[in-house]
Amino acid sequence: MLLRQTLLYLPAQLLGPLSQFIAAIVWTHLLSLSDYGHLIIVLAAQELVSLVCLSWWTHYTMRYVGKMEGPGERDRFQAAENMVLLLTGIAQVAVITFVVFGFVTGFSAAFLAMSIVYTVTRCVLTHVSERARVDGDIASYTVAQTVGPLGGTLLGLALMVAVDPSPVMALLAYSLAQLVSLAVVWLRLKLVIRIKRPEISLMKAALLYGAPLLVAGAFGWFSMNGIRLIVEYMQGAAAVGLLSVGWGLGQRAIAVVAMLVTAASYPLALKYMNAGAHEKSLEQVSLNGALILGVLAPAAAGIYMVGDEAITLMVAEPFRDMSFVILPIAVLAAALRNSRVHFLDQTILLVERPNLLLQVNAIEAAAMFLFCALGLKLYGLQGAALGCIPGTLLGWLYCFWLTRGFGLKLPWLHFLRIGIATLVMTAALRYVPFGHGTLQLIGKVALGALVYFAALSALYVGRLRTLRLRPTS
Repeated sequence: MLLRQTLLYLPAQLLGPLSQFIAAIVWTHLLSLSDYGHLIIVLAAQELVSLVCLSWWTHYTMRYVGKMEGPGERDRFQAAENMVLLLTGIAQVAVITFVVFGFVTGFSAAFLAMSIVYTVTRCVLTHVSERARVDGDIASYTVAQTVGPLGGTLLGLALMVAVDPSPVMALLAYSLAQLVSLAVVWLRLKLVIRIKRPEISLMKAALLYGAPLLVAGAFGWFSMNGIRLIVEYMQGAAAVGLLSVGWGLGQRAIAVVAMLVTAASYPLALKYMNAGAHEKSLEQVSLNGALILGVLAPAAAGIYMVGDEAITLMVAEPFRDMSFVILPIAVLAAALRNSRVHFLDQTILLVERPNLLLQVNAIEAAAMFLFCALGLKLYGLQGAALGCIPGTLLGWLYCFWLTRGFGLKLPWLHFLRIGIATLVMTAALRYVPFGHGTLQLIGKVALGALVYFAALSALYVGRLRTLRLRPTS
């Protein structure tokens, strides 16, 4: 079942992040260092705004809306939810305005307006897409996850080339695409339009479950995006632009890979937990851990082996030298964090202990802030990036220690096989001679993928049931 669901979710998980990954590369050829830095600040700030203003409600909805099956229960919930979306939308406007005033120097009224529209539409669309995922509506989820990023990227590049190569055009394009996809998904899910004051009991339950996750998410956002704010405060927007190419490419590359297997995994574990099958749910989470490492390990190793060639071919010259340095560090930090978020964190959510995630993310963020600021002071941008590694690792280890108390077991045998296959792939990329150029780079990537899957298949001979991704003990 997990394999089938993963394949069905694959377009949604791949196309959106991949389009944004490509856009981040193309922008280096169209924008100045400062403009690139300003655009990245808004894109990163939107994630923070979503976490601070709406994530508490999204987490509660994902965890409990699936249990609402009584007559009219969904409609009453949606009417209350509309009020929540309205009020949090007002809060989103206030927060993104504060961010623009505080971190974007010399912005225009159009930049502020587009930042607001982009942020609000993106936040609501993200929430509605999770509603679709909980309901198993893969088509609606796919529309929500692809039309905005993919359509916005294509339209944005067209506007930047034909009208004005500025962040305003990029934000305008994303806003338009998100409005279209939001309208489509809203109609497909048959969500009601009316607004109703939420019941006190409903709001209390949502806040008790979601508030710790809100704060945890804000800390988590800072762990991976706070580096930009630290650099902007200490060295300015141009330094953010230099840092953000390698950092953003590494983060997005790992996010794209992680999303290949994560969309279907948590809902299955949640389904088992809601049915009272606690042990089976944790077995599914353990298998999720093997899946996430099975894609992250070869991706991180592969990017390390071919990253310099890819940057030389794709990234504009002013951003290139720093990207060589930052990319492998960003990949390692992103791989560590994604392996925790899409594996260990799932256990804490399933046992309904969101306060523990608050602890994990707070420890991670505090360590990241200290090491990042110290690294920037002593060793410049490279030191700032390196400072994120110990903080991320500390959060991973603490979260692992917590999940052991709930009965989660690491799939060590799966990890061992994945590690061996990754080493074989790395050796092949290291010792097989290749020239330089686009075709050679594509050939190198294809060889790495082929060797990895061949090695992994050899290590799993006789265990076809495991390869079909069925939960094991």
